[in-house]
Amino acid sequence: MAPESRPSGQPVLDPEWAAENNLPRILAISAIAHIVTAAVVFLRLYARFFVLRKPAKDDMFIIGAYVSISRGQLPELSSTTDTDSLAGYAS
Repeated sequence: MAPESRPSGQPVLDPEWAAENNLPRILAISAIAHIVTAAVVFLRLYARFFVLRKPAKDDMFIIGAYVSISRGQLPELSSTTDTDSLAGYAS
C-alpha cells in the first residue's frame, strides 16, 4: 500500500512527528561541541605557553578564531530559552 500524498506529490506528515521539538537535543550537541573545542584550545595554549614556553604566531590566530566563534555562538544560545521564538525554524 502506497503512503498518502498530497496532490503536489509530497507525502502527508504525521502530526505527532511534525510537532516533535528537537531544540533540546540540538542545544545539547552544540554545547558539547563547544566544550570539547574549548578544552582542546585551552590544552594546546597551555602546552605552548607554559610547557614549551614558545608561543608562535599561529597561537594568536587560534585565540582570535576561538574568540570570534565564541562571540558568535554564545549570545545566540543564551537567547534561545523561549522555544516559541524558534517556531519559524521548524518549518
